[in-house]
Amino acid sequence: MKPEPIIVPIFIGAPMPGLTRLADLMPQINWQTVSPCIYAHDRDRSITETYKALAHAVSGQISRGLLPISVAGDCVSSLGFLKGLQDAHIQPDWLIWLDAHGDFHTEETSQSNFLGGMPLAKLVGRGDQNLMHGIGTKAFPEQKVIHADGRDLDSGEDINLKNSKIHQLSRTDDLKSLAIHGDSVYLHIDTDVIGKEYVPAQNYAVAGGPSPRSLANTVRWLADNCNLVGCSVSSWNPALPNADTSAIDSLSVLDALWGDPTVL
Repeated sequence: MKPEPIIVPIFIGAPMPGLTRLADLMPQINWQTVSPCIYAHDRDRSITETYKALAHAVSGQISRGLLPISVAGDCVSSLGFLKGLQDAHIQPDWLIWLDAHGDFHTEETSQSNFLGGMPLAKLVGRGDQNLMHGIGTKAFPEQKVIHADGRDLDSGEDINLKNSKIHQLSRTDDLKSLAIHGDSVYLHIDTDVIGKEYVPAQNYAVAGGPSPRSLANTVRWLADNCNLVGCSVSSWNPALPNADTSAIDSLSVLDALWGDPTVL
């Protein structure tokens, strides 16, 4: 059965309606949409309720025999996606996190207190766990996380990562050298892991990353050699120039997951 990817048009608790344009850009794909639950003046409740709905959608797709894939405005969506896997009684052997940034700040190390810089830390039980508890997500074992291509780390989160049990790879292509054949994998991709010369419509674009073609080859290797149980994607910014091109090029890395390599 072909995936029915889930669109979650929200960015850190605020609506991101431009993300639903995917249905027009790629009409051949059967997109599903989780409507964001927005509560005025209560960002955390908006995030919690939206990602509880994402968790329900993910577990529901698994029950139907589908590979769950989500595209959301931020990496915090991973908290809801992992909850969906847990609700379906799936505990992946590995969480593979592809991101130009660390996303490993806690409230103690972040100078901006930007939630988008903290989701991986929260997923492994670090920092304030109120959102994790609100969504109902259980912390993932730190030593079972692989972070690749974190080429733009902030002061503080670099020390957090260095002192953690997370496996760090300098390039996404290095995943092919790991002894993870046959293991179950939850894959999270922040599209800013791709070099900004290829997908410029990013809030936090960073030069030097893989091309879409190179990353697509890595994802195909994972799909061919591991048991991929889910894939969450943190998107480009649909309000920026070149957003449509960035959307298509970003999602081309999932060619191996659509069930038809000619879809995109």
